[in-house]
Amino acid sequence: MARNPARPTNPDGWQSYGQCDVPTAPQAVPRRRASKRRTKWFVAAAGVIAALSFAGGAAGILATKAEQHTSSSAPTTSSTTALQQWWYSARDDFTDVKNASADVQQAMGVIRPGALAAACQHVHDAAEVRLQSHLPCPNAELTAELHAAIEDFHSAAHMCLAVAAGSPVNYDGEFLSSMAEANRHMSAAQVIINNLLVSV
Repeated sequence: MARNPARPTNPDGWQSYGQCDVPTAPQAVPRRRASKRRTKWFVAAAGVIAALSFAGGAAGILATKAEQHTSSSAPTTSSTTALQQWWYSARDDFTDVKNASADVQQAMGVIRPGALAAACQHVHDAAEVRLQSHLPCPNAELTAELHAAIEDFHSAAHMCLAVAAGSPVNYDGEFLSSMAEANRHMSAAQVIINNLLVSV
């Protein structure tokens, strides 16, 4: 008797019910496993939400600290007292610098090189020597404005003295610009002083 040919093996997901190659539905994922996957997803989502909530709380804490820092940066009684003491000792030299600058402006209107040179030497000494000796002051913003004014007065005075000494270089534009910047910084410094002291 002749042998029956070997029956082909069924591929995965196929079963034979008396004949070959009859497809059957793939095996369903057990419900318990699907439930575990949903549980893991919910746990992960809860972790993300918790992290975001923590981040939001931390941001709120940082914002509160920033507000506290801003409020703490307001002038205190001790800082105001220190500035008052500084102003008591520096006021005359501060006023002298402003008067010297006004003398320079007046001397520029008179064609007298000697008068302009004297006025420029005055503003140099008043700013570079005397007012500089009072810095830094208790207020950082005021210190910065005064430093800037002194630097501009220094530059303007040296250009003025060079011209008075016969320098062929034309410093008119730079001289006027430096004087204007110096006076602007002095005005800003005066506003700071008024706000911190006069209003007290």
